[in-house]
Amino acid sequence: MMLLPFRGHGYLVIVFYVGGLIVTQLVVDWFLGKGVYTTRPWPKYLGIGVGAVLCWVVGKWLNSRVPPKRVMDLDTGEEFVLPAPSHEFLYLKMEYWGLIGAIGSIVLTVLAELRIINF
Repeated sequence: MMLLPFRGHGYLVIVFYVGGLIVTQLVVDWFLGKGVYTTRPWPKYLGIGVGAVLCWVVGKWLNSRVPPKRVMDLDTGEEFVLPAPSHEFLYLKMEYWGLIGAIGSIVLTVLAELRIINF
């Protein structure tokens, strides 16, 4: 049996971050000239930020759509609660990946501005 690193629509975390970087590269190079994306660090941080916003918004929406269900076992009469479906990537909910990406983008921007790291 193969274990997948996501549950529900958690695969969208990768789609959003990779897609955010690709779309940012296309838009920045289209409007500011070819090669701007590759020669400057800020477009990459912007792409991570786009992915982070998408993860946060879509993750909050997906994880709040279906409430937990109360069910009753007809044989025993016992009532219990089935948890709501969860959309996770690497055991973290999608919206938390939005926070991780946003914090990571801010930290990378600050480190690059302080010349601690160089991209």
